[in-house]
Amino acid sequence: TSGPDVLQFLEHIFVRKISNLKQERGRYAIAWTRQGGLFMDRVLFRLADDRFCFVQLNCVLDTWLLAHKRDFDIHVADPQSHVLQI
Repeated sequence: TSGPDVLQFLEHIFVRKISNLKQERGRYAIAWTRQGGLFMDRVLFRLADDRFCFVQLNCVLDTWLLAHKRDFDIHVADPQSHVLQI
């Protein structure tokens, strides 16, 4: 996920502060529903000032993010990468 409004968007989606996440660092983040319930939890990495990557397992987070995009100027893409946990 990237774009000029990415920080505002991510802080709208996740329940914890994202703007203080340093570049090349990751953080556990919980995505919430409009009703205040848990949608999913994932690790969020900050790749650049305006570029983030979610480590996701079998999930449709990119579709969910697009559904909540509203007027935020962001780009959501699936990098087609897979997670391996050992």
